[in-house]
Amino acid sequence: MHDVTYLFNQFNHDRWYGEEEAPDFVAELKACAYNIVRENPGIDRSEWIDELIRQYPTEVVDAYGTNPREVFHDLSDLWEMEYTDPETNEWNSFAGWSEYLMTDPDALRDQLDINVKPSPTPAP
Repeated sequence: MHDVTYLFNQFNHDRWYGEEEAPDFVAELKACAYNIVRENPGIDRSEWIDELIRQYPTEVVDAYGTNPREVFHDLSDLWEMEYTDPETNEWNSFAGWSEYLMTDPDALRDQLDINVKPSPTPAP
């Protein structure tokens, strides 16, 4: 049965996207997941999963589907996956980012400063 489901999903995927490259839904979800960690330093895995589902339900469904057991399992795995901050090119797991941003206030401040760049002053 799994083979039939896979073939049907592949057929629909090919009909929908054709020659275009399909969106990387997991990459989109990772960016959302990082936002939650940055906004909530020290968040634990279960709170993080709850916030992802609450704040980004469409991204969760696009990446992992609608089966609650599978989604929870996949999000639990995602918690331990590496993510590279596009602003600093530093990487860590989401669990590591949460702990890092909680225990190093300068790191959090640096993260926030990167996103609030002063506008250049006009030349006189």
